[in-house]
Amino acid sequence: MKIVAKSILIKEQILDKVNKGCDALEIQLAEELYTSPPPHNINDLFDNDLLNITDIYSVHLPLGKHRFDTNLDDVFSSDRIFAFYDGCSIAQKSAKIWNHPVRLILHFEMDFDKMIRADYITDHIITVFRNALNDYPDVIFAIENVIPLLPKQNGWYLSSNGFDDCVRLVEYLRTQLNTKRFSVVLDTCHAGMTIYYLDVLYSLLNQAHDKYAMEDFFKAYSEYCDTIHLCTFKEDGFYKNHGIGFQDNHKLLEEYVDLWNKYTKNAALVLEVREDDYTNSINFYENSLLIKEYLEV
Repeated sequence: MKIVAKSILIKEQILDKVNKGCDALEIQLAEELYTSPPPHNINDLFDNDLLNITDIYSVHLPLGKHRFDTNLDDVFSSDRIFAFYDGCSIAQKSAKIWNHPVRLILHFEMDFDKMIRADYITDHIITVFRNALNDYPDVIFAIENVIPLLPKQNGWYLSSNGFDDCVRLVEYLRTQLNTKRFSVVLDTCHAGMTIYYLDVLYSLLNQAHDKYAMEDFFKAYSEYCDTIHLCTFKEDGFYKNHGIGFQDNHKLLEEYVDLWNKYTKNAALVLEVREDDYTNSINFYENSLLIKEYLEV
């Protein structure tokens, strides 16, 4: 079992996770990709010695202000592709330092069936990934599930991705590019919110509909899943209600860990939990102890 902590590229945050016993890091990219006009040399973006502090398991494309640069469907556009290649470069350098493949995590919000019918989209995606597979030989491209309802500036929008689209995308890319260097990230907070919001949306139709459970996600994702973003949500699940730990719901944590043990035991557990102070990651520490205590019982 590998318990991974998340950190941005700030020394104090990284050292805090190390001191609290993480096995490795998932690096969350942020504003360092936007400090100068692209194209970039990653040696100029941040203190590259930060990559040497502790083992790096994965690199996540940016969230927050530039949230759309997290999505495969957006970051492959001509004005954003630099962020994808910056992420590839950081993951590749990390892989060389730690002598193992490193994952680059992207979200996927498109409807898979529509995507593969639009050959101008799929041809572009295949071309970008084919080049990236050649240029960054130690990077695994990990596709993460998202939520069907998402906020945007001045409103909300419905994502096309509701259940297993990212799994189908990974299977498609593996076949088209003849490689195993694509994997799936199962985010349990996103999956839980998907279960909740799809049930609400379907119930408005006033007719019978499929009702998913978390086990359905673990089962559907099991073949290609190498990473679990382990967290939950409360209330509406957005902003401060997103990425919640399990201190107040041990039973839910036990359920998720049991599902991990049953379906995805080789996947790393990334505790993607919100903190009041990211230089004192209490939620990471307490949740990692809960997992270890439960598995030792």
